[in-house]
Amino acid sequence: MPEAREAVKPLLNVAIMGHVDNGKSTLVGRLMIGLGRISGREMKNAQTWAKSVGDETCWVAFLLDQHPSERKKRQTQEDKFFEPIETEKNFVKIVDLPGHEDFMANMVRGASLADSAILVVDTYEVLHKVEQMHQLREHATFIFILNLKQPIVVLNKMDKLNYDEDLFRKAKETVAQLLRKVGISEPEKYQYVPASAYEDENIVRKSEKMPWYDGPTFLEALATLAAPPRATDRPLRLPIFRHFDRGGIAVGVVKSGTLRAKDRVVLRPIDLIGTVSSIETWNRRIEVAYPGDDVGISISGIGSQYIKPGYVIGHLKDPPTVARRFKARVYVFGSRGLRVGYSPTLNSNTLQVACRITSFEARYGPDGKKIQENPTSLQPGQFGDIWIEPLCAPLKGIPIETEDDFPDLARIALRDQDMTIAAGKCVQVEPVPLEWPG
Repeated sequence: MPEAREAVKPLLNVAIMGHVDNGKSTLVGRLMIGLGRISGREMKNAQTWAKSVGDETCWVAFLLDQHPSERKKRQTQEDKFFEPIETEKNFVKIVDLPGHEDFMANMVRGASLADSAILVVDTYEVLHKVEQMHQLREHATFIFILNLKQPIVVLNKMDKLNYDEDLFRKAKETVAQLLRKVGISEPEKYQYVPASAYEDENIVRKSEKMPWYDGPTFLEALATLAAPPRATDRPLRLPIFRHFDRGGIAVGVVKSGTLRAKDRVVLRPIDLIGTVSSIETWNRRIEVAYPGDDVGISISGIGSQYIKPGYVIGHLKDPPTVARRFKARVYVFGSRGLRVGYSPTLNSNTLQVACRITSFEARYGPDGKKIQENPTSLQPGQFGDIWIEPLCAPLKGIPIETEDDFPDLARIALRDQDMTIAAGKCVQVEPVPLEWPG
């Protein structure tokens, strides 16, 4: 029987996504203020910084963007995590992701940890400049790629539209059309929340300026999210998201299985074995970590220099899969196709490496039926099976799982020049056996 967690509210990891300057950090900052998470001293410091950079409207965003470089450039650069928010029905851990194209790699890494997503959209921009909102399309694409459930669309900056109901509905349909174009079916079933993060309208309390809206506030929408089924009965998979040299702490979200202090574990793909010394979550030591838990673990027996983002921790009896080559079923986006020998960047969970396309096995029609064996290429808008070789020397392969075994660890994206050109899932691997140290 799988181990059971004590009866508590479900925990979800939710990524805040969207085009640059659409108000993601301001939205989260305003939520934290409304929940009493921000002290007066922190607000005063953020206001002083905003005044020093010549834009006092940025002060709410500066509650999150605290690095001097982020404040000077007025843009989120690093993924940020926040202690879970308790609602009536769940705990929500928010991951604030960058929107600027220069930091898309950080966005991809952070989004891979999420169960659901909040897509933040500037209502004025989407009505007037939707074709220029490249990062909005990229972030929407990753909602599709990562199969993030129950996305909530926050149509922000309604103050720029004088809180007009008709313009809200036009913006809602424009966003729904964009979501359909990236492969998302039935986007009209998503929750669309009109809001003004900077003006604090419809974030924690209902807005009196939009009496025509009878839906949830942003906080109430978060409370509706249901945690996905957690694979406690599956083998342990813990991808490393970040590593702190001081203390040798590996940070990540447990994707499946359970992890206990004193467990013997293996770190793949380098195949080093150690013992879990301690497990912490938000400065609190715990004895057992379950799927969905955001944890920092200390491992004795494995040198700090060997623990890197993208590596995966598992138990010895059923170690994580490492592939020297794998088959992926992908959909091709954009204006360029795929060909043998093409070497884009591969994003697989929290890992990013160069790769090479070695062959094409099949092409499928829109209905999923095979229409061609061994095509010579895949063109934009086409769907097929390709074989990919990670270029990751001196490693013998990368950690990746198949869709049938671990869906959360099977999603991939191929990117080139800051654009996603194809995405899909791993369906077959040529595995590298676990090498036991001498």
